[in-house]
Amino acid sequence: IESPAGEATSQSLTRISLTGGPEVSRNCPGSMSRMAFSRDGRRIALGSDTGVVRVFRASDLATEREFTVNLGRVRRLEFSEEGDHLALAFDVGAVTIHDLRRADPSPPERRFSGGTLISGLRLSWKDRALWVAAARRDDWLKRFDLDSGTRIGPRRSVGYTPVEVDFSWDGDTIGAVNMQGLFVLEHLKR
Repeated sequence: IESPAGEATSQSLTRISLTGGPEVSRNCPGSMSRMAFSRDGRRIALGSDTGVVRVFRASDLATEREFTVNLGRVRRLEFSEEGDHLALAFDVGAVTIHDLRRADPSPPERRFSGGTLISGLRLSWKDRALWVAAARRDDWLKRFDLDSGTRIGPRRSVGYTPVEVDFSWDGDTIGAVNMQGLFVLEHLKR
């Protein structure tokens, strides 16, 4: 995915290429700066600096959904296991969950306060949980119950501020790294 260098316009061009397939260019509102694949590889979601979200079918890059969430820049995107729900994290610290099966997925099904500088998300419909990792030393990893919307589990702290966080595909492990290259793995299901 490429966005042109320079000043972003309201109709920035985002170019998406499929390996071994045709190159597709699309005009996307705002600068599409974040992306995520569904776990089954069938969908791609793009998020913009203006809250615009586009979901494409990965096989032919046909647009399945386009909607706007007026919370500013999309920082992270994460599909549920089945690919029918999408979690979005924003610079303002909000995390929203959207049902992509609905005709208009823009109103969030749920909204959480994830904290500032969100650097990782894991949405698990199977476990009915949302994990939110933030680039901060204390209370860096939060778990929310999807049914009640409440935070569950202990406060988790590390001795440094992680700058990048990612979850394993099965959702059982989280890895975090800081600016000095210190890497920590934590098993979430013990």
